[in-house]
Amino acid sequence: MTRPRPHIALVTRRVINRVDRMTGRPVAALLLLLGSSGAACPASSAAQDSLYIESRPAMGTSVEIFLYAETRSRAAELFEAAFQEISRVEEALSTYRSTSEISRINAGAAQGPVVTDPEVFGLVSTALEYSRRTGGAFDVTVGPLVKAWGFFRGDGQYPSTDVLSEARAKVGWRHVAVDSAQRSIRFLTPGLELNMGGIGKGFALDCAARILRRNGAGRALLSAGQSSYVRSRRYSCATSRSRRREAASSISK
Repeated sequence: MTRPRPHIALVTRRVINRVDRMTGRPVAALLLLLGSSGAACPASSAAQDSLYIESRPAMGTSVEIFLYAETRSRAAELFEAAFQEISRVEEALSTYRSTSEISRINAGAAQGPVVTDPEVFGLVSTALEYSRRTGGAFDVTVGPLVKAWGFFRGDGQYPSTDVLSEARAKVGWRHVAVDSAQRSIRFLTPGLELNMGGIGKGFALDCAARILRRNGAGRALLSAGQSSYVRSRRYSCATSRSRRREAASSISK
């Protein structure tokens, strides 16, 4: 196993050890320490760039992006590209939008196989694999239970035993059949619904990070939601909280 370079590990330890005392809320964060070349950004580059921050509502939360750029206009271009990508992913995965690809699958997959696009098919397949590996502790078919507990619309309710039993009968990753050759998804149980809430934000951050790298942004921090993920090409670590402003500032130190 390749050990992280000392300077990379130092930066990531700074991020991990700094708890978010500003908000007290956990966040999902993706930290890019390396540029597309795979080498750490030199200190001279850090000295020339300035830190820019922008926040926009997306995926039921506030998404924040911290990045270094030469000018404000360059930062604005990078922000726009990243947030457009997050919006694109949300449009495909949101169960709150009847036009989303996940909503289309939920509406038709119990009647027969639904052919979907490569990106959504790949993500659903990955989510089902995580469901299998965790024995259902993570289950992408949890949609009926989310609605039974009132989490879908945020009103919250304590379901009766009958309602809970009925919802549980419709949940289970084993009740989803995927056909890689046809790129189709089929539900084996009526009423089953995919819910990408446990994986969608992280996937959106991955996609936005890829866009930033493609556009030449070597150092950025993206945050969205309920858990934290710190990542570089050589080092990764999950953590419950991170102090985002200080973390972003520490990248250049």
